[in-house]
Amino acid sequence: MKYVVSHEDREWDVVVKELEDGSFDVVLDGKSFSADIQRAPGSNIDSLLVGKHSYEILMVDNDGIVTVIHHGRGIDLQVESERERNARLIAGDGGGNDGEMVTAIMPGIVVAVNVKVGDIVAVNDPVCVLEAMKMENEIKTTTAGVVQEVAVSAGQTVNPGDLLVNIGPLEEETD
Repeated sequence: MKYVVSHEDREWDVVVKELEDGSFDVVLDGKSFSADIQRAPGSNIDSLLVGKHSYEILMVDNDGIVTVIHHGRGIDLQVESERERNARLIAGDGGGNDGEMVTAIMPGIVVAVNVKVGDIVAVNDPVCVLEAMKMENEIKTTTAGVVQEVAVSAGQTVNPGDLLVNIGPLEEETD
C-alpha cells in the first residue's frame, strides 16, 4: 500500500508490502528496506527491525498523526494513504482552519500547559507537555487558531482521547 508521510514541511512517499513471513518490504522515496515489527507481550513497546538495525519504539496514532517515541524523543508524523491524501486535497483541506480538539495521545500526567484561553497558536505549537513512561512529550497543534478552552492543568492525569485544548478557527471572533 502506498502512503504519504509528512513532518513539518517535508513529505515522503512510502510503499509498504507485507511479505508471506509477516515481515515487510518498504520503499521510502525509491530506497528499498526490509522491516519487521513485533510487540512484546503485555507491552505497548514495539521492536522495529530495519535492515540490520533494531529500535525499541512507542507509536501512538491520533487520527492520522502518529507520534513515534524512541529514547525519550518523540516525532509527530502525518500518515495518510495516497487515496486519503488525494481526497483531502480535492476536498480543499490542504491545511484549512476549522479548529482542532487537541487530545491526549497516551495516558500520562500533564507536566505543563503552555497556552491560555485567547492565545493565538500556529501549526506545530506545543500546547502542553505530558509525562508518560518517564518521558516528557510535547503535544502540538496540527492547525492554527485561537485557544477557546484549556481542559487540563499541570499535575492532572489524562487518558488517551481526553480533551487537552480546544482550538477554534482564527476568523472566529471571541467575546
